[in-house]
Amino acid sequence: MHFWFYAFRDAIIVSLMDTFTSLFAGITVFAILGNLAHELNTDISDVAKSGPGLIFVSYADAISKFDWVPQVNHQNHLNQ
Repeated sequence: MHFWFYAFRDAIIVSLMDTFTSLFAGITVFAILGNLAHELNTDISDVAKSGPGLIFVSYADAISKFDWVPQVNHQNHLNQ
């Protein structure tokens, strides 16, 4: 009886965490892509094509805008 309870509880926890992670990643990626499209004054469909390229474009753009970690900001290295 205890095994079934723990397995059910763990399945619920894993399912909820998977759902939360997917929603968080989707919101983050599309927020970054929307911001990039706004800055470039273009349509979102022109910023990145569908598929795995979405995350690579958004990740590189987000990392390049970090001001509090100057080691990863490409613009800081160009200005020095």
